[in-house]
Amino acid sequence: MNIIKIVFDVISFALNTALIICWASFIFYGGIWQAGNFMSIELNGLLRNSKKAYKPNSEQFEVIERSNVIQFDEMGYPLRLVMINLGNGTVDHVWRDTTEREDDVVLEWTKI
Repeated sequence: MNIIKIVFDVISFALNTALIICWASFIFYGGIWQAGNFMSIELNGLLRNSKKAYKPNSEQFEVIERSNVIQFDEMGYPLRLVMINLGNGTVDHVWRDTTEREDDVVLEWTKI
């Protein structure tokens, strides 16, 4: 009888340890726990937010030159061709959201 009790205690300890590890993982790293299609709990996680504070922002760049050429995207917003310095010594050409100016040249594309 004592052997069965010891086996059940070991199984209970293992399951409790696994549950604590799952909860700690959910709290520290975030995730979604869902019960069926009607109930869900979503958490961003404590460590994910702290990593963002120390992570350098790789999206920062410096606009070097703007052109007077604009084109319109599929939703009708104007895009301007600009040259940007990526910070590592390279220069790239990208289309950025902008406003129309009086001296702009509108670039129109035609299918061949």
